[in-house]
Amino acid sequence: MSPDSLAVEVVALVATVAAAVMLGIVWGAGRSRSRILIRSAAVATCLATAAATGGIWVNRQVDTYPTWGACSARRRPPRPRPPPAAPVASSASPWPAGPAG
Repeated sequence: MSPDSLAVEVVALVATVAAAVMLGIVWGAGRSRSRILIRSAAVATCLATAAATGGIWVNRQVDTYPTWGACSARRRPPRPRPPPAAPVASSASPWPAGPAG
């Protein structure tokens, strides 16, 4: 499953909806200081999942990261080029050997 597959986009969308539902459920939970922490965490989760879903959608449109390897910071080193072939000496010459006649 590649990062620009439909399955990844659907999972991200479901996570975004779940985060919004969780925000509605926990909004009134806790007391004073703990309420602030709970609300902050729930809002941050909503923002993070919405941003991830948007990023996945954009990646699917422009195909920036077609594989998981392209997402990582590690890049494969380029393959070494083969050495150039040595010129082959030929006895055939395009010029005539003697006087043209």
